[in-house]
Amino acid sequence: SMQSKGFWAIVMGSAFLIIEPYLSESENRGEHLKLGLRQAAWFLTGSAATIATVAGYFAFHGALGAWVDDNVVFLFTNYRTYLDVPQASVPQIVIHMGRLALTQPTLHSYLYFAGYLFFFFLAPAMAFGGTAWQLLSVRRPQLANSRIILLLLLEGAGAFFSEHHSPDVSHSMWAAPLMLILLVYQWGWVVSRSRVLRRPALAAAVVAAVLLFFTAGRKAFKALRIDGRVETRRGIVYVRRSSVDDARQIMSAIQQRVQPGGETFFYPYLAELYFLTATRNPTRLDVVLPDFHSASDIEEAIACLKSTRPEFVFSFDKIQRWTVRPHFPDDLPDVFTPHLIERAFLAPDSGYYIAAKIASGYDVGFHSPPMIAEVEVWAARQ
Repeated sequence: SMQSKGFWAIVMGSAFLIIEPYLSESENRGEHLKLGLRQAAWFLTGSAATIATVAGYFAFHGALGAWVDDNVVFLFTNYRTYLDVPQASVPQIVIHMGRLALTQPTLHSYLYFAGYLFFFFLAPAMAFGGTAWQLLSVRRPQLANSRIILLLLLEGAGAFFSEHHSPDVSHSMWAAPLMLILLVYQWGWVVSRSRVLRRPALAAAVVAAVLLFFTAGRKAFKALRIDGRVETRRGIVYVRRSSVDDARQIMSAIQQRVQPGGETFFYPYLAELYFLTATRNPTRLDVVLPDFHSASDIEEAIACLKSTRPEFVFSFDKIQRWTVRPHFPDDLPDVFTPHLIERAFLAPDSGYYIAAKIASGYDVGFHSPPMIAEVEVWAARQ
């Protein structure tokens, strides 16, 4: 409910259906426009029917208002504001990682620098720019697969744009699949048509393949280490070996204190724990992040906690501050200023006190060894 990929998929799908008839051999523009608009209307009707079915399901369960709030109101009143919080631009990221690669030469910094250059500049220019030039180079493309190429171009550009609001590795990877398909297509097209560019293109492909297999190999190796078993009320989940003790401690601390179906609260955000521990959130917000939710939303959550007074509340504030949005290694977030909810619990009249602190090692990526933070267990005074 916080992503724009679906919206852009519908927009670009409609654009494709309107533009696609112009790739035919006919010269009748009026008929082209009518056909394109008719196709787009059917497509939008199908999209609307799908969304209406989901809305109907929530309405049947008396949750239509909550569904609209999460999927429409929230996007413009909170998520939009969150995206406007100042962050590093694409050139800043590339310059920063390039400086790190020069001053702190490590395989990690080299890979990140190469990855940012590739995903932010080289791949989009070659995949989208090359494909657009190819389709526009002749008025009526004679390519047998020009329609599917146009579809990949529009939907790939839409996916790339939808993720570009937060320029980091994860968002770039999520935006990349259709772009990479076009990149492979462009590579083959260049190699088959230019003897001069054939060797440079082949060399670039070899380098890209080596980086791909090396990076994928590292990811696969890490995946093989995700074999730590953690018991939950919903079954077994698996975490990294280095995290298994921490995960077991946290899960045990919650499940020993809160009965199945009981009310508790996790903040700033770890909504999956409600499911894994079979517990319920007394507030309407599973996520309460500063610079993301409005102050009134967080105050509402505080007021709800004061009125319902769950017996235990769990604070992940010192850990989750590191993951709110990506930071540079030398531009660390403020992990010491208490969260608004934390401040409310620290007040003398809150009715809560810290009953336990659970040490938890947290790997923030650039730092070694991992940061050691604490999960706080707040208990209501009897």
